Amino acid sequence: MRKRSSSLMNDTVTILCNNGSKHENIPASVDGESIIIDEVTIPISMGDRIERKLPSGLVESLKVTDVHLQKGLGRSRGRRGIPDFYEIAYEREGVQKHSVQPGTVHVNVKDSPQARVNLNSTDHSTNVINWQPEDVFLEIREILRESLADSEELDLLLERVDDMERSKGTGSFIGAYQEFIAAAAAHMTVIAPAIPALTTMLTSTGG
Repeated sequence: MRKRSSSLMNDTVTILCNNGSKHENIPASVDGESIIIDEVTIPISMGDRIERKLPSGLVESLKVTDVHLQKGLGRSRGRRGIPDFYEIAYEREGVQKHSVQPGTVHVNVKDSPQARVNLNSTDHSTNVINWQPEDVFLEIREILRESLADSEELDLLLERVDDMERSKGTGSFIGAYQEFIAAAAAHMTVIAPAIPALTTMLTSTGG
């Protein structure tokens, strides 16, 4: 197991526990395999969520799949000791636009993308929709037309979807994605099921 000191905690995360508690501005070290946190007084368990704000302004959501409390090492012969720390395994759930609005929105999917929405709840259950890349934009358009049929924003959002589809696989995609997320900020509960698929396109885009 790896051991990290506080000086190597280069990330700052928010921990959303299953019991409804929220812990903000926690120093952490996040890499492709695990998360290291030395705030061992926080009761982290499987199923909790860890959020990390990316340099782009988007917020990455990470679901805890396993957690181990590792014992540190005390001081010896003038050397600094290593405190106890958590080593946390995780899986990425996607990213979304950072919001300063109060409250938490959790979207739970069952049978269809719009089946069940919990507002300001502590329900951390997750359902995954495995959309193929060629289906994502078609599905987003259908969701928008069904959910926002009487909204003046519908045409604008459909234009943003067209922009994403045209720029898919190019360096322009991240800009089109960010414009779509910004335009759809008031309707995140509607488009949330599509975010993981769009995020996959972000990571595979060269530029």
